[in-house]
Amino acid sequence: MSERPVIKPPGNPTSDDEAIVQTNVVKLSSERPGSATGPDWVASEAPLEVRIGGVPVTVLMRTPGSDEELVRGFLYGEGVVTSAADFLSVGPVHPSPEDVGGSVINVQMSPERKGRMLDRAFYSNASCGVCGKKTIESLEVKGTIAKSHLEVSRSVLGGLPIR
Repeated sequence: MSERPVIKPPGNPTSDDEAIVQTNVVKLSSERPGSATGPDWVASEAPLEVRIGGVPVTVLMRTPGSDEELVRGFLYGEGVVTSAADFLSVGPVHPSPEDVGGSVINVQMSPERKGRMLDRAFYSNASCGVCGKKTIESLEVKGTIAKSHLEVSRSVLGGLPIR
């Protein structure tokens, strides 16, 4: 795929301009020989680092938009908070020179909930590997790049959805 400029489609009710992007895609068909390249709208996905009191606790993969609400719901679902009164503030962290990119939300808890943290690790080995990391910086892959000359015919690719 090519570089993805952020463009909001007409009539889209989303409040976050990063949630849907337009990009050029190659469209293949098992019925028609050849391929076509053209623009298409796709949902984006990006990491969100969650900090409590400035301390990184986890990274969530999400479609950008409504990040503060996502974090509030996540912490409620995990039992870290029990009501809206448990939050003093929830908001984005402004970039600093040591930040490596991505979005970061910091949560300040009320004194009654201040010591409460997540009580389980979010380790996931069957997904993209992002959920469960504590910081966006830890997403860097420290491995060798796989080199393959594998080729799959268009007819095989085209037939996979019906299988």
